[in-house]
Amino acid sequence: MLSPYWRIIPEVDLVRVDDAGLTNFASKTTYGLVGTTIQANAILFENNTSVPDWLCGRIGLQASYQYLWSISRSDPISNFHAEVDYNLGANDEHSQSCKGGKATIRPGSKTTLALTYDDGIDKVLFSRNRKLGMTLGLQF
Repeated sequence: MLSPYWRIIPEVDLVRVDDAGLTNFASKTTYGLVGTTIQANAILFENNTSVPDWLCGRIGLQASYQYLWSISRSDPISNFHAEVDYNLGANDEHSQSCKGGKATIRPGSKTTLALTYDDGIDKVLFSRNRKLGMTLGLQF
């Protein structure tokens, strides 16, 4: 019913900001961020022949927590991200064994509709975030 996997991603980012623009960075400053992102992913009903094709391997779940220490500002930043997505095409490895067994695999081709939630500090803008969003993803 649930095919989970997780990963830990170490990060080191060095950024030189000449013009801060609309961000919370300071102009003419170099920033250093060191930390990690912990990510958990799962596919619901992956290759499960007991569910209808519109469910089989099409729902993905993702949660991640990013913790970075700002060397230049001597303070931590963190961000939580959650996502539920639905694969509109389902022509991938997660639906090969669905009813009928006729999934056509097109590597790299994927269309998804995703509901996302973010809460924390955005490392790109260095600004506080709390947002709920819906996205249409096209991958080819």
